[in-house]
Amino acid sequence: MAKLTKNAVAKALAERHGNISAAARALSVSRRAISKRIDADPALKQAVIDSRETMLDEAERSLAEAVKAGAAWAVCFALK
Repeated sequence: MAKLTKNAVAKALAERHGNISAAARALSVSRRAISKRIDADPALKQAVIDSRETMLDEAERSLAEAVKAGAAWAVCFALK
């Protein structure tokens, strides 16, 4: 089992966009183990939030690019 250092957990979370289950698999630990580690460290809790926010920002940027390119699906989605 991998040692759940703060840096290892933060890196796994960042690389997997805040997906706790995916980070746990990457570290070869259970989701419960990594969740306990995250809950015990405010900086890791923030890392989950930041990683997810970054992913959302990227999705919004991609949507904006599609709208600017005139993709009908993107325009429709943005207007809804």
